[in-house]
Amino acid sequence: MYIRSDSVLKYLLLAIHEQASDDEVAQAIMDTLEHIGTTSPYRGGRQLLNLLQFAKRTAQDRNAEHAAQGLIDALAYASGKMLEEDLNHKYPLYSGSGQDDTQMLERTVSGVTALAAQEIADYLKSNPGASGEDLRDYFARQGQRPLRFARARRQGHYGAFRIRSDIAAWIVDVLADRIDYVHHFGEIRPSLDDLLALPDVDTILTAAQITRRRRQLAELRQIVENRYSSEEQIRKSLSKSWWIFGGKFIGELARRRLTIGMEADIPLLRPDGVLHIVELKKANVEIIKQYRGGYVPTSPVHNAVGQAANYLRQLDEDRNEITERLGVETSRSFATVVIGHPMFQPDHVEAWQINGALRTYGSHLSRIDIMTYAELLDSAERSLDLEDDANFSS
Repeated sequence: MYIRSDSVLKYLLLAIHEQASDDEVAQAIMDTLEHIGTTSPYRGGRQLLNLLQFAKRTAQDRNAEHAAQGLIDALAYASGKMLEEDLNHKYPLYSGSGQDDTQMLERTVSGVTALAAQEIADYLKSNPGASGEDLRDYFARQGQRPLRFARARRQGHYGAFRIRSDIAAWIVDVLADRIDYVHHFGEIRPSLDDLLALPDVDTILTAAQITRRRRQLAELRQIVENRYSSEEQIRKSLSKSWWIFGGKFIGELARRRLTIGMEADIPLLRPDGVLHIVELKKANVEIIKQYRGGYVPTSPVHNAVGQAANYLRQLDEDRNEITERLGVETSRSFATVVIGHPMFQPDHVEAWQINGALRTYGSHLSRIDIMTYAELLDSAERSLDLEDDANFSS
């Protein structure tokens, strides 16, 4: 059996190790990482599978459910039962992982379409009496045999031979079973003027905007609810989706670096030209803790609020220079801190208890709001539902 050991497996184990709260589980994962090594060529072999099996059993015995599931996937990947692209979707292991698949598929489908036209012509030339059903059966047979390319003897040409590989298997699987065709254009695509002249164009544009925003919200929710997502991955998903923060903003400032030593995660503009900064933190953090019969924010929340307060102080001090350079007002700026998610809160604390503790804490802050990612996403979801009902209810 082929046993795979590479940088993807290393990054996965590092991510699981970072989230492991049990010392025995963390040590078992570290033993596996030490066996793999830090640079290529990475060590694998039967010893790798044995170490992964031991780490998985340790996690299961210690009731470390998330670590156990991660190690099950690591075993599946190492033994060739899980494809790399599917692993990248489940665990965003590095910046951009799991996000290049659509571009790859777009290029693949475009190339396949052109290639299919040529192959159809060649098939019909050899089989002039072939029916549409014959042609379909021919392509069905060919589609079951993935290709691998190599350079041919002629300059600029390639030879192809049938073989199963990880990426080939994934592409074939996606093209055959996982694509939903949501649009169909005829041979002549309508112009923009034609589209704008449609009697229901306002309804179409509104529906398209709501659909696009629902897709953005679903993608963001998937990243936020992944315990391995970093702050930067969340920020990239939220960037250019400023509408999620509500209707009191008109857009997102193009520049994030506002003054020396300060780079806002998401700088938003209010209709009066005043700046509002959003400070994003990880979703997978403990938000509140029990203290003397009640709940109080944890140190990550205090640190995030302190950082936002320092940003507001800098904006106040440099307001004249920022206004002259960027044309925005910062002396009346506000900030929002988004941190944590109830699904990652230990001790089974309810969402309403978390929200209540944060509201109590925030009531003593004059220019800083605090909210969880669950609040942010649910609020945006409700906004889309209301907009949907207002525009399309009978």
